Amino acid sequence: MGDPTAAQSFCEEALTIAHQEQHPEKVAEMTRFLGTLAHAQGDHKAAERHCDAALAYWRQRGNPSGIAWTLAQKADALHAQGDLIGARAGYEEALALQREVGNPLSIAHWLYRLSDLHATMGDYPTARALLEESLTIHRQQEDQVGVAECLRELGVLAKDSGDFARAKSLLEESLDIVRPLDKPEFVASLRSCLGAVACCEGNLTEARTTIEECLAFWRKREHPRWIAGMLRLLAIIALHENKPAQSRVLCEESLALYRQVGDRLGLAEAQRLLGRVQLRLGDTARAETLLRDALQTQALIGVPLAITRTLEAMAHLLVVPPSGGLSPPKGGTTNDATRAARLLGAADALREVLGCPLPPVERCVRNDLLTQIKARLKAKFKSACAAGYRMTREEAVAYALSPPNLRGSG
Repeated sequence: MGDPTAAQSFCEEALTIAHQEQHPEKVAEMTRFLGTLAHAQGDHKAAERHCDAALAYWRQRGNPSGIAWTLAQKADALHAQGDLIGARAGYEEALALQREVGNPLSIAHWLYRLSDLHATMGDYPTARALLEESLTIHRQQEDQVGVAECLRELGVLAKDSGDFARAKSLLEESLDIVRPLDKPEFVASLRSCLGAVACCEGNLTEARTTIEECLAFWRKREHPRWIAGMLRLLAIIALHENKPAQSRVLCEESLALYRQVGDRLGLAEAQRLLGRVQLRLGDTARAETLLRDALQTQALIGVPLAITRTLEAMAHLLVVPPSGGLSPPKGGTTNDATRAARLLGAADALREVLGCPLPPVERCVRNDLLTQIKARLKAKFKSACAAGYRMTREEAVAYALSPPNLRGSG
């Protein structure tokens, strides 16, 4: 989008002129474009306000194309703020209007956006189907950028599903398309996805190098949401490199930026990660507060994979001693171990339903945790896991949040 400040100044000037000339259609277009700029800069609440103002005009005029684009743009802002239900309604109405209008590229674009929402909500089969339909249209229309976007998101779905070879193949194919097109932001987004894949595989040096370069890029662009995402990834990498102090600094900056831009999903993910970091550093009280806050937000929004990860972190909290680390604990009770086993059983069931296995980089820590739980529960271990496995997602969340505090609860 070039210089966002210059673009905003130009747009505000054009909006003033449109008002002076009493040209309502131009007013609506410029207002919507201000929403586009606000969203691109991470100010999603401002984007929503601008879209509402533009939408009132388009509905009054009965312009289906204007309504569709503004609805979908507002849905983007709602999605970024964690209002998945509102976002889905907006995308679906926009898509229905675009199908009536019959614009193939518009249809493909909102299929793509709707697929991202379904992925967030844990419906991966629907997300893939929507992406494949969008990809087909983009290929038919010879829209290289649209093709590359679909390939990128299919790569992210493959990563979450544990198919890292396919993920890298799709992301590299997308990168090959984008590199000649002079789209540095798109290239940076793809490289960050490849860095995330490397992290999941346990290739931490490669992941760190890639994500640090991406962070430098987004800092120059002064894009708070992307900066927050790169900081969170680097915090994950630092935690796996056994550098919890460094991870805490990165994670706290990430958390502050997510809060600044009103990204509830990102904020909850940063809280979960910071909870893990505080647990490693031995501050179990703060870890518990962060994990509970994260889980409450994730449950309210309805993001199954994020919920799963937080349940797993809460299981660690129940077993790891206040001194931190994964050495045989001096504290804790059999009840703690039973609750931890149930939470892990519930998390395993959710991962199975989602088709999202535990990534390799997490398996060593999980195995150490399981060893501790088995040592405490002995013959009761399997039944405790099975009890958690039978829980619904809602039951698992309620179980994790029900006691006044996690440690020492029955």
